Amino acid sequence: MYEAVREASGLAEPRLQAVAVKRISAAVSALACTIGLSGCFMSDPDPLPFGYRITDGRVEVFVPMCPDDHLQSIRAADVSGERIELFSATHPTPSQEAKGSLIIHDSRGWAPEGFEERQIFSTSTSLPKLLEVDYGIASGSSAGDVADMEKVAAATLVSGQYWTRKGVMTAEQINQQFHCNQPAR
Repeated sequence: MYEAVREASGLAEPRLQAVAVKRISAAVSALACTIGLSGCFMSDPDPLPFGYRITDGRVEVFVPMCPDDHLQSIRAADVSGERIELFSATHPTPSQEAKGSLIIHDSRGWAPEGFEERQIFSTSTSLPKLLEVDYGIASGSSAGDVADMEKVAAATLVSGQYWTRKGVMTAEQINQQFHCNQPAR
């Protein structure tokens, strides 16, 4: 290695060669450290799964929220192929804004319940293969999730359970993913 450094740097004196080797080693170490750590600190965290269930033709989604959160908006899209916006809704009714459970589809089609303003972009009554749901809360935070609706429809759920991409969960288990007003464990 010293020979390569000497040739590359044109340094003939051993003391200068050692300094050059130390600098190159430090740079290589810093680069390796940065590359190694980037997977830990620079990648997106695994998003929290939402809960989904289909009961009597009604699609219900449960979005994870802390007790102090207030729902502000929700939107859905078919992401099975080219993205197709299905609906957006804002200004939930007072009874809806602190509740994480939302009915978003029924026999009439896309009909998010409990919102003062709704825009329905699709009149289709059929469910997409992949449904993306995004919501925002009053503080400005937002989250989203994608569900395979064939898996949701096939899930065997008892009352109070939801299908998630991490397995069957209750509303409480979905909300426990957040560390509301507590440091993450």
